Amino acid sequence: MFNSFYEERLTRGSMLRATRYLLLLFTLLPFISSELIKCSDTARKFKEQSFTLQCPTGCATDYYSVWGSDIYTEDSSICAAAIHGGTIPHSGGSVTLEKKAGQGSYTGTTRNGVTSRRYNWYPTSYVFVSASTISCSHHARAFAENQFKVHCPANCASQGSSVWGTDIYTDDSSICRAAIHAGKIRDSGGIAEVLKRPGQSSYSASQRFGVSTRSYGSWSGSFVFS
Repeated sequence: MFNSFYEERLTRGSMLRATRYLLLLFTLLPFISSELIKCSDTARKFKEQSFTLQCPTGCATDYYSVWGSDIYTEDSSICAAAIHGGTIPHSGGSVTLEKKAGQGSYTGTTRNGVTSRRYNWYPTSYVFVSASTISCSHHARAFAENQFKVHCPANCASQGSSVWGTDIYTDDSSICRAAIHAGKIRDSGGIAEVLKRPGQSSYSASQRFGVSTRSYGSWSGSFVFS
């Protein structure tokens, strides 16, 4: 009886510690999965249209230049701009940005301890975005809209359901894996804009960015990325 009592307490204690560890792991997982960048990194470093990154602390200084307000020049410090725009605090955090066309002018302002500069025309811009987060297995058939944005989590290149097609995909393909395959987001996650299209008579297979797609014959519905 005595030994059984302490064995039960030990088992409960181990289960409690394991539960706390898992809760901590799931709390930190978005930060672990996102690519950690430096305060000096700009959007010019990344070729994808949309991507999710992790900013460190200490980026709100005049050493890291920012041009614009709400929409920023591509050569602006990502993390300093994120603090300026109120996307993350001074202690850092996860950001998702999307590249945009260049603007005729950019307005300079002071916000959240960061002063951005004004600038004239610049060829490429970016903004910080948010969208409904989906899983690696979600497919376009689950959405009634013909055009929508989704936020893909990290590590979908090796997870989720299958993908059929190249550039144009069957509507039962994994959106996030297809977005990585199409070069629209990184495996660290990001925002993808989906456009539904009519079905095709055939879909070709290929391998890109760590994702292999399959070929298929005629299918009733398709999607592409903007």
